[in-house]
Amino acid sequence: MGGLRQSFTSRLLEPRGIEDVGDRHTARLLAGLSLCFAALGSCSIPLELLLVPGFTVQAIPQAVGTALLLLSYVFARGPRWRLGGGLVAATPALAAAAILFVDPHDPVAPAFMLLGVVFATFFLRFVHATAMAAGIFFLLMALIALSDELRAPGVAVPLVVLHLIASPCLLWAAAHRDHVERIRRTALRDDERMRAERERLEVVGRLASGVAHDFNNLLSVVRVNSEVLLESAATRDRQLLDEMRLVAERGAALIQTLLSFARKAPIEVRTLDLHEAVVRVGVLASRLLGERVTLKVQHGDATPLVHAAPAHVEQIVMNLVLNARDAMEHGGAIIVTTDVVDGCARLAVADTGTGMSAETAQRIFSPFYTTKKNGSGLGLATVRDLLNQIGARIEVDSQPGVGTTMRVGFPAPPPPEASAGADARVVARSVLVVDDDELVRRLMQRVLEIDGHTVRTAASGADALRSLEAHRDTSVLVTDVSMPGMTGPQLVERARALAPRIRVLYVSAVPDPEHSTHDGDALLAKPFAPQALRAAVAAL
Repeated sequence: MGGLRQSFTSRLLEPRGIEDVGDRHTARLLAGLSLCFAALGSCSIPLELLLVPGFTVQAIPQAVGTALLLLSYVFARGPRWRLGGGLVAATPALAAAAILFVDPHDPVAPAFMLLGVVFATFFLRFVHATAMAAGIFFLLMALIALSDELRAPGVAVPLVVLHLIASPCLLWAAAHRDHVERIRRTALRDDERMRAERERLEVVGRLASGVAHDFNNLLSVVRVNSEVLLESAATRDRQLLDEMRLVAERGAALIQTLLSFARKAPIEVRTLDLHEAVVRVGVLASRLLGERVTLKVQHGDATPLVHAAPAHVEQIVMNLVLNARDAMEHGGAIIVTTDVVDGCARLAVADTGTGMSAETAQRIFSPFYTTKKNGSGLGLATVRDLLNQIGARIEVDSQPGVGTTMRVGFPAPPPPEASAGADARVVARSVLVVDDDELVRRLMQRVLEIDGHTVRTAASGADALRSLEAHRDTSVLVTDVSMPGMTGPQLVERARALAPRIRVLYVSAVPDPEHSTHDGDALLAKPFAPQALRAAVAAL
């Protein structure tokens, strides 16, 4: 029964062609109100004709009012619902005029006048409601001018005073409602933009996770082989190999930043030197600043240590530097300073730009807020989001015409963990390496054989299971997470049926902590250093 009633109400009142949720609810209310009043008028006219002598003359304007209400109902069902709001506001006013014309002393007329203003302020915008209220007032004045009875002080004065007192109050309510409506629509537009941004990030995430696996496999081969060669290379070749290793590390950081930006992978958090991060960003940012902007990096005596993701710190510095550049249309200087205050790292980015007002400074971190012509409004919002993740704070000191300084205070890093001695003995074990990329399999085999491990390889999950059945002494399984046919977690589940006590090291280009939830399992992100692979296997 409830569903039937809801379906009937939906067919009777639901507007069509109105996208905005708030407008749709208001139009539905207007349709229901118009229909109820029209039904009331249609039922009352025959009864009053039968019961009230001489009602024929009054029935004509009442019938006209009922027709206007039906027309308002029709308009309320479609995109022109505000026109229906105008009709439903005009109908009580016209009814009041007709009543006053027939009986100036009828107490219902003033109430009908005010009812028209109420409907106007509820269903119309402030400007249209003001015009409607003014029209009703002029209609009242015209009736007073035409009727001797209405011009009597005891009749005219109360009507005019009532209208002049009530209408401004109702119009103020309409203005307030319009203000709230503008705020709501602005919030809806921001939500739409943020939804579009989330969809864009999802597309980027799918693309990033698709290429990260293969790209990081290539980087792993370059990085591991270059570091192995560095140990025995001649002096003249060491610089070339070191550059190869650095390029592989920068490529890995680029992929990691892309994955974290798309929220497809967790970011590696570690303690790093803030000044070194600023210097790295400065080299890249200097190419983006232009000829008229100079960048200067300063640092104090102490080493500013920050416990955060390197990609996040570099993105914070880059966004602040580029924001300072955009504030200097005619050129200037950017000074980036790092220091340590009370054991906590501090970062300051100062520019000699145009500065900003206090009101603007309070809004610059809001998403999509920008004072630039082609700005996205996401640079400083991203900075604030990253700082909140780190637990840092930012302060803005700006003076119009002088420049702006943004100061970031980072929390104190945790104390360093005690590391195992460099001479700790490595126990040789039987290791099975599983990866669908032959180059990655070979390099992991070479690295692990350095520590005396017996290493066998498999190109798929099926090959790995056959190797485990043939070699029951296998104690460590090193497997890629993303493989065709059988994934790493699926392989581990079936491998533990054959060897319940086997230890597992997951290797992945898109690491997920859930892959290492089993006691004793570990996770290593690609590309990795040879020492990282050896240490991860030794720790199992």
